[in-house]
Amino acid sequence: MARPKNTAEAVASTRDSLLDEAQRLFEEGGADAMSFRAIAERAGCSHTKLYSYFDSKADLTDALRLRSYEMLSEELSATRDRHDDPVGVLGALLETYVRFGLDRPQLYGLLYSGAGELGEGESPLLEAKVEALSVARDALAAAVECGAISIDVDPLTAAHVFWSGAHGLVHLALGGFLVVERSLDDLLPALVRVLMDGISSTPATVDQGER
Repeated sequence: MARPKNTAEAVASTRDSLLDEAQRLFEEGGADAMSFRAIAERAGCSHTKLYSYFDSKADLTDALRLRSYEMLSEELSATRDRHDDPVGVLGALLETYVRFGLDRPQLYGLLYSGAGELGEGESPLLEAKVEALSVARDALAAAVECGAISIDVDPLTAAHVFWSGAHGLVHLALGGFLVVERSLDDLLPALVRVLMDGISSTPATVDQGER
């Protein structure tokens, strides 16, 4: 009797399980630890089986990068959905982004290690990146629409500004550079205030006290 073919659902489930093992290895030891043989050993199968689901290690890495963007997007969306304050959610989104980077440094680094490969055309990786940024863009647009804030730039530009600030803070924290009398907890709320003032059409009030 012929062996029944795997259904699309079964194939997707097996691929996800293999990617789970790849992710664990990657977070434990980076790209070098994520070999097909190591994944197969964790999964209890032949390493040749992985080639039925991933063409190469580069293909596997792209799949893990896509998953990382999706994980970030899900965490940002969950943060947005928990907040009713149209201004407060902006700070919460920035904190969620920073915490993602600090809690999952290997995956965070993977988000940017192949950024040039996303290209300009359609691709799942590019769509996932756009989706993650869209959470911040839509939150900024909603805050403007309800009159909670007024900004000098469009929401997408503002989202890029927030993204740049958050990425810089993650980079400094992961690199161990926050050693000059300021902690991450000191800088996060200050960064939100500075970014909000920077994009606001209302000039910030400058303290004219002692210099």
